[in-house]
Amino acid sequence: MLRGGSLASDWVEDTACHGTAYNFRVGIYGWRKRCLYLLILGLLVMVIVNLALTLWVLKVMEFSSVSFSKSEYTLGKRNGAVSLRP
Repeated sequence: MLRGGSLASDWVEDTACHGTAYNFRVGIYGWRKRCLYLLILGLLVMVIVNLALTLWVLKVMEFSSVSFSKSEYTLGKRNGAVSLRP
């Protein structure tokens, strides 16, 4: 077998059957599998942290399905400006 192998599979020599047959293993082995698992784990952690921070911001800003927040937004008399009134 060559050093480093191929990206998705490796050749394995099967000497039990006539000494000339080859089996072709399909899959990801070794450090590639470990890196793939670490990448998936990292993405999963980022998604969970992102959802937790999103829910925290929604809670802190007091958003709900009924209203935007406890603050009231009204149109002002001058040029249609928006003013914030707590």
